[in-house]
Amino acid sequence: MLGRNIIIKNPLMRKCYFVACILLLSFCEIWAIDISRYRFHTIPATHYYHGIMGITKDSIGRIWYNGRDALFMYDGNSFNQMDRYVARLFPRTPWTYKTVFTDKDKRLFVVTDQGLLLFNYSTSQFSQIIDGDVNNSVAQEADGLLWMLRNGRIESFFIQKKLKLRFIHIKQRKDCPD
Repeated sequence: MLGRNIIIKNPLMRKCYFVACILLLSFCEIWAIDISRYRFHTIPATHYYHGIMGITKDSIGRIWYNGRDALFMYDGNSFNQMDRYVARLFPRTPWTYKTVFTDKDKRLFVVTDQGLLLFNYSTSQFSQIIDGDVNNSVAQEADGLLWMLRNGRIESFFIQKKLKLRFIHIKQRKDCPD
């Protein structure tokens, strides 16, 4: 029984079987992934492998991501470790990266345990715009107001075009403990 060929005697069944085979083959072609259009790169092996904590796309299309101990930028061709640019601020201080994000004006920020950093595209340097231990919790409203948890307190501020910070202090309710 296994060695015999299957012969379909009914002409209508032959046509249906033929059409089903053609459709199956054409759907396989449509759903196939053409990997020739993709570039595959190896992520650099570093000690940061606690997982990716934050990922964002900057104003010129580069992808930035961070782990706890490392900050990377992917420019479309290669991965670049950006820790040395951050370390220029405080060379002997260990850094813990919390997250990376872009604001509504497409400026790149890095949240660390040393404060909030802003990347300057013209000089390729980071500047510390807020000091203190900033938590991962950073959010921006439509009007540009940034909210963050810093040094155990909720704070909000605007970053103006000339990098002047205007803080809005939150009044603590009397029934909430410190």
